[in-house]
Amino acid sequence: YDTEKKINNILNTIIILQPLFIVLSYVFLFLAVSFDLLMSNDIYMLILVPIGSSSLAIYMAYTTKLNKLSNYNFLVKLKVIVPMIILFFSVSLAFIFDRNYSQIYSFLIAYIIIFLLIFFKTSFQNFKLSIIKNILVDNKRFLIYSLPSDILNSFNNIGFPILLYYFYDLKAVGLYFLAMKLVKAPTSLILSSISHVYNQQASDLINQHRYQKVFNLTRTLQFKIALYLLPFLILVSLLAPTAFDLVFGDNWRASGELIKYFAVFIFFNGIYSPISQIGNFLEKQNILLFFNLSLIFSNLIIFVSLNNMFSFENVLLISSISGAIHFIWLNFFMNKQLKLKSK
Repeated sequence: YDTEKKINNILNTIIILQPLFIVLSYVFLFLAVSFDLLMSNDIYMLILVPIGSSSLAIYMAYTTKLNKLSNYNFLVKLKVIVPMIILFFSVSLAFIFDRNYSQIYSFLIAYIIIFLLIFFKTSFQNFKLSIIKNILVDNKRFLIYSLPSDILNSFNNIGFPILLYYFYDLKAVGLYFLAMKLVKAPTSLILSSISHVYNQQASDLINQHRYQKVFNLTRTLQFKIALYLLPFLILVSLLAPTAFDLVFGDNWRASGELIKYFAVFIFFNGIYSPISQIGNFLEKQNILLFFNLSLIFSNLIIFVSLNNMFSFENVLLISSISGAIHFIWLNFFMNKQLKLKSK
C-alpha cells in the first residue's frame, strides 16, 4: 500500500507541475518563432503543441505507474486504445480541417483527451502541497533524469512534425504524419501485447536477480519481433503507394511513398519498444535522458544543415537512419548491462 501511495503521489506531482512546463514552453516558442508565424493561423497549432507534449509526458508517466504496480492488463488495454483514438481523430478531423492540418491536430487533440481521461481517473484526495515538497526532495533522481527524459521523449514524438513544418510546407508534414500513423497503428497493437508479457516477466526476474534469464528472454523476444517487422515493413513499403491511392485518392499516394524513407527507423524503434521499460528496471534513467537529448539535437542538426541541400525525402531518410543508430546503440547498451549483471 505504501508503495502504491508513493507512486500515486509522484504521478499527482507530475500532473500538478505540468502547467509550469507549459508556460516555459510558451516562452521558448514565442521567442524562437518568427513574428509572421505568430500572426498566422498556425498560431493555434503552436498553442496546442506544449499542451499536447505535456499530455503525452503525463501519459508516459501513467504507463510507468502501471508498470511499477504490475497492472499489466490495464496497461496493454491502454496501449491498444491510444493508437485507435489517434487514428479516429485523424480520419474525423480530415472532414473538418484541411487534410494536412488534420494529421497534426488529431495527434495533439488525441493526447489531450487521453490526459483528461487520466486526470479524472486520478485521485487527488488528501494530496497536499507539502507532499510535493517531499516528493521533490526524496526523488531527486526521478526529477533530474526521468521527468526531463519523459518530457523530451514526448517532444520527440509531438515536436518532430512541428520541426518538419518549420523547414517544409504543410503538405509534406501532413503526408509524413499520415504515413507514420498508419504504419504504427498495426505494429503498436502487436508490440503492446508483447510489451505486456515482457514487462511482467522481466520485472519478476529482475526482482529475483535472475539477469541471465532476462538477457535470454530479451534476445529471444527481439529476434521474434525482427522476424515479424522486417517482412511487414518491406511489404508495406512496396504496396503502400497503391493502397493509399485506392483508399485516400491520388493526392495521398505520395504519403505511401514516404514509408520506405523512414521504415528503417520504425524497424529498430519497434525492436526496442517492447523492452523500453528495461532502462527503468535497471535504474539507467540518466542514459535514457542522454538518449532523448541526443535524438532531439541530431534531428535539429540534420534539418538545419541539410534542408536546403537535399529533398525532403532524402533528409527524412538521413534523419531516420540517425534515429535507427540511436536505438541500435540504446538496445546494445541495455543488453550489455543485463549481460554484465548476469555474471
